[in-house]
Amino acid sequence: MNRLILHIYDFFKRSPLLAWGIFLILTTVLILSILSLSYKEDISDFLPLDEKNQTALSVYQDVSGANKIYAIISTKDTVNVDPQELADGVETFVEKVEASDSLHYIKDIMKEIDMDKMLGIADEVYANVPYYLTDRDYERIDSLLSDPNYVESQISEDKQSLLFPSSNVLVSNISRDPLNLFNPILERLKQAGMSIEFETYDGYILSPDSKKAIVILESAFGAHESENNSFLVAMLGNAKAETEAINGNLDIHIIGGPVIAVANANQIKTDSILAVCIAGFLILALLIYVFRNLRNILLIVVSVGWGWLFAIGAIALYYDSVSIIVIDTRRIDY
Repeated sequence: MNRLILHIYDFFKRSPLLAWGIFLILTTVLILSILSLSYKEDISDFLPLDEKNQTALSVYQDVSGANKIYAIISTKDTVNVDPQELADGVETFVEKVEASDSLHYIKDIMKEIDMDKMLGIADEVYANVPYYLTDRDYERIDSLLSDPNYVESQISEDKQSLLFPSSNVLVSNISRDPLNLFNPILERLKQAGMSIEFETYDGYILSPDSKKAIVILESAFGAHESENNSFLVAMLGNAKAETEAINGNLDIHIIGGPVIAVANANQIKTDSILAVCIAGFLILALLIYVFRNLRNILLIVVSVGWGWLFAIGAIALYYDSVSIIVIDTRRIDY
């Protein structure tokens, strides 16, 4: 191997023009190859995932709602909370977001519960209620109807419930099941669905204590594409600031998987740049101490830089995109 390298060196030493020509041509090809790469900031690329695990991660993100962003709107006065003020804050925030989202960074915004959809699900369940009944449900129905006073007492409870302000869902359920015979079916469906508890005010989503309003936004880029999500988070930050400026009593917090991914990516990049700067300074100081010759030091720097150029150019031959986060960490290893 050493002899081969020495023969190559002797050959190019006898033909310097050929050597410089090949060097310039190869460098140009590598630069063009690098320019064809698309760069992304997907923090999941930092993990050593094979194709199977990458698919599982994508499915998990879709199922678990990892690409959801939550805007929690509360008031600075936590004692006297007006639900209408929270609802107005939701409307203002969503209006600011929609006005600034010209590039469609947000896939979907949910500020209210879709009551028609909820009623549609309940209609489907009651229309096919025999398919959902279990043996225990039949035993419960027999036990309730065996009590001669049950029908009268249940109808009385229904009347009391309807005397107070009630949601459309409750009223609809009472009309379809006045004797409350099929309530366990709805409870089972509720347990199999969302585990997040919430209250509503005119359809707006409130926390169980009715002191916070919630707006659910879905990123169009998933949870880990931090480059595009960083613009989305900045846009939401501007909408937050504008909403709080309109109503000084509001306090808005933006949380969710994409927000955390952006913060983690920024931290990794910051740490990577700092580590590269420290490592470069120490290596340069060591080279100056050992060689004490500017020409030799420049040759070392150029050779290392061209090696990095060759590595990225070779990667471009096999991949269309590469993660900037991974490149930064690989620079440290190099």
